[in-house]
Amino acid sequence: APPKLEVKQGEGVDPEVGKFPLFGRLRRDGFDVSSLAGTIGDRPIIRPMELTAVADVVLTLRDAVVTLKNAVQVCTLMANQADAVKNTYMFRAALLVDLFTGTLPVPLAVNHPKKATDFWSQPMTRETQ
Repeated sequence: APPKLEVKQGEGVDPEVGKFPLFGRLRRDGFDVSSLAGTIGDRPIIRPMELTAVADVVLTLRDAVVTLKNAVQVCTLMANQADAVKNTYMFRAALLVDLFTGTLPVPLAVNHPKKATDFWSQPMTRETQ
């Protein structure tokens, strides 16, 4: 342990050592800080945006329709909350790009030999149309 420093009053000690000219900003004696507070504004209620509601894999036409409907709902919710959530347009664009390039299969050409087994050639009910 270092030796104890013994300093006597007025003996080799500069009286200005204990003065900190900018320390007054940190002191709170006598200053009412509540006058610095502003009014509290209403915070927007942000509904959760479930990007996972849009399926990653589509096997039937009904799955494709449900996935497209969920994508529309999520995009609408993000558009309505664009002022409260940052960069919703980028989330919407990424969601739609992933949906149309990765999730939904690309239709085969009309003269393709496997056109009969194409995803988009499945029989469709009236409700799905």
